[in-house]
Amino acid sequence: MKKINLLIIVLILSITTIMAQTDPKPKPTKADMEANKEKMEAMKVAFITKELELTEQQAKTFWPIYNQQEDEKKALRKSSFDGVKKGDMKLDELTDDEANEMINNYLSFKTKDLDLTKKYVAEYKKVLNTKQVAKLLVSEDKFKKMLVNQAGMKPNMPGKKPMPEPPAPPAPK
Repeated sequence: MKKINLLIIVLILSITTIMAQTDPKPKPTKADMEANKEKMEAMKVAFITKELELTEQQAKTFWPIYNQQEDEKKALRKSSFDGVKKGDMKLDELTDDEANEMINNYLSFKTKDLDLTKKYVAEYKKVLNTKQVAKLLVSEDKFKKMLVNQAGMKPNMPGKKPMPEPPAPPAPK
């Protein structure tokens, strides 16, 4: 009986050791990431085209304008956050001057981003009706949410800091 128990324990330990050593997913290559990016772009084009109910003529004039806006947004993000890498900045260690500079840079970025949106809304109104422009502004966020849901991302995924619990309400007096 002792030999059977010992054999079961050794078997369980062996299985857990083997399972712990297997690599669940290989790290994606640049080619994989580029292919995924292209796939997401195609999905976005299809999604926005459907949401806005674009005619063939509207699509021909809309997409070059949209792509130009996306290029300008990307350049704005790159220039605004150039040199700032995720994880490099320890907010608790910033001086007040550094924190103020960071805040001012953020507000400047948001202002420029809003100005860019206003500029392109005016351009879109030249080729789309007002309802389609309104749908465009909503559909981009809708598409992002759809991607997040498809990926099954949750706030407390492994590798992410869990969201803090909300504070308890004050006790009644």
